[in-house]
Amino acid sequence: MQLQIIEQREVLGKDFKIYGNFENPLFLAKDVASWIEHSNARMMLQSVDEDEKQCVSNPYALQGQKKTMVFNRVRIIRSANAVKKTDSKRI
Repeated sequence: MQLQIIEQREVLGKDFKIYGNFENPLFLAKDVASWIEHSNARMMLQSVDEDEKQCVSNPYALQGQKKTMVFNRVRIIRSANAVKKTDSKRI
């Protein structure tokens, strides 16, 4: 699967991109780590269930970085709630 941007928006004062399609939106794991202010995205990935993440081709990545991890909508909500972001429902 190759990522395709379907929407860009600002939520909670942060810009982010939504990938995939509207039935199954995907979010870059590194962006999620930034939104929830997690200090280590790799460590965050280790605690994520396999059915909530996937490795995909990223045509927007920097040179040499062809694959990236993405989260589904369920993981976004769980991640926001885990750090007690009060506005997680807006995501």
